[in-house]
Amino acid sequence: MKLPFNIIPLESSKSSGWMCWVNGIIIFLALFFVTGALIFQGTIQNWHHQTRHGFSVSLPPEDRKASNMDFANQTKVLDLLKSNPAVRNYHVLSKSTIHATTDLTYNDHLARTPTPIVIDVETHPTMIIDFSKITAEISSLYPGATVSQNREWQEGLLTLASGIYKLGLFLTALVCFITLSIISFSTYTGLMIHLDIVRALIQMGANRNFIANRFQLHALTTTGISSLIGVGLGLIAVIICLALSLQADSWPRLTIQYGQVILAIFGIPLFLMFLTVITSQLTVFVVLRRLKLC
Repeated sequence: MKLPFNIIPLESSKSSGWMCWVNGIIIFLALFFVTGALIFQGTIQNWHHQTRHGFSVSLPPEDRKASNMDFANQTKVLDLLKSNPAVRNYHVLSKSTIHATTDLTYNDHLARTPTPIVIDVETHPTMIIDFSKITAEISSLYPGATVSQNREWQEGLLTLASGIYKLGLFLTALVCFITLSIISFSTYTGLMIHLDIVRALIQMGANRNFIANRFQLHALTTTGISSLIGVGLGLIAVIICLALSLQADSWPRLTIQYGQVILAIFGIPLFLMFLTVITSQLTVFVVLRRLKLC
């Protein structure tokens, strides 16, 4: 005898609606954690790749009373860098760039604060430069000048980026665990609510796979709707962030690995749907065995 597919009325459960939204928000959080970690790590690594061969020279703010002397000393520093064979390129950072990298708000107080002169220097990767010697030469030309190697403080940023990436993966795994726990609980609840129907089906000859398939389809549909909600909320968040970044010129430039981000956006929901099917089936099997129904 062929039974109707919806013989177990799981779709009529009042909890299905709010479960879709709860799981959707949880999936959105998973996408937010992992994509945010990927973007942050990609930005730091790309910036490190562009600036790993070099150093920066910081000159004290110009004194208005001795501006001509400071300008002459600054010219001497630039000539010294130009004459060094290990220096490939250099440029003086603008005040707006310095403010943008030190404070995203760029308020009036910072605008009135004396800004040091920062020279970004790129060196040849295959050449060795004597930093102690060049530091002494620059200090003699411009008193109070400091020379800092990029790798001295980039290592801390790389460690921070790696830590944030690992934290994002951990939070994503935690979110997936919470989602699967909700699916398992809802499957167990639905099975107990319709236990009389399940008993009748088993007495009519239905096996545990037949029962599990009904719950698997319901769980898969719920997770699919939740994934659409999560991806939709993610797209809204991306649009808002892009709109804010267009209005804030002082925001740092982000490096987005589009392949990894797209894989995360579509891979996480698909992986969750796959785990949902397995979790729902295992829950049904365990409950039926404990009840000694089949």
